[in-house]
Order: sequence, then structure tokens, then C-alpha cells
Amino acid sequence: MSYYDIDDIIADGQVRYGLGYLNGQPGEPIKDNVKMELPLWLAQILATQLIDPSQSSQEEAQPILKLIEPEFFSKQFLNFIKSNSYKTNLSPYLFYYKLVCKWANMYNDTELVDLISKMLVDRASEINDLSFKLNDQFTGNNQEFLNGLDGFEKALFKTSHASFKDLKNWLRNSANSASS
Repeated sequence: MSYYDIDDIIADGQVRYGLGYLNGQPGEPIKDNVKMELPLWLAQILATQLIDPSQSSQEEAQPILKLIEPEFFSKQFLNFIKSNSYKTNLSPYLFYYKLVCKWANMYNDTELVDLISKMLVDRASEINDLSFKLNDQFTGNNQEFLNGLDGFEKALFKTSHASFKDLKNWLRNSANSASS
């Protein structure tokens, strides 16, 4: 086998059937319209690979699989974000913003990026405001909001809260050393 072996190049372009191991049936082809939960990195690769029409009953090339829009990108969920981004509970989606970036990049969805960017700015502003509370006691709507943060937002809150505490301590120490 040489570097430019034409058979290897053609073989790489062929669709391999028998991907049943993705569905718990090794060696078998994946049947049409079967729903599977796959990691996004694998689903993205398979969704961009096309089936050659000469090897299937289709008249034009089709992707190996079609991605179903996750519930957190549904119209209903996005409309809820538009109506009140503070009430949106992102805690079940630990990496929500990373998933949005990957999904929007896959589908060139600028509308989704604009909406989620606005939501992040709004929520980051609220996170910053709440981080100024030094007593660590949050009640009512504030507690509900903090419980609904995703992983990125929780890290942002912790960093902002710690920074504000450090600033207060530094200002207190500076005032004490200036008066001495």
C-alpha cells in the first residue's frame, strides 16, 4: 500500500454499513428512523457524512443520520428565554453555553447565537449584582435564580463573589494601613 494508493482513497470515501454497535446491535446495519442518544461530537461527524446514492435507494446523497433538535433549542424553550431569561432554569444542562456554540456552529444559526448571547449578558449582569452580597444569604427569587445557573454561570458567580470579597478586604486593609 503506497501513500497515493487509489483504492485506499476510494475506500475512505465509501460509507461503511454495519454501524449497529451504536445501537447495541454489533455487525448489523442501523435501521431507518431509529432514535439513538449519541455524544454530540459523534453525532456531528455522522450527520455530516453522506450516503452515496448509488449504494442506497435514495436519488440524492443523504446524511447517515439526522440530528433531532434537543428540547433546550425548541421554539417553546427559546420563547421562554425571550420572555424572561432570568427565570430560565439551565441547571439540568451543565454545559449549556458550550452546547449552544457547537450547535450554532454546526447549523450556522446566527439567530440562536444572538438570543443566547443576549441572555448571557442579562444573566451575567444579575450574577454580578448578586455576587456583591457578602453575607452569603440568598432567599426567594435570588435563590431560585442561583439554583438555575448552568456550570459556566456558577463558576462566574463564584469568581465574581470571591473577587468582591477580596476587594472589600483589600480596601479595609488599605484604609487601616493608611490611618496608621
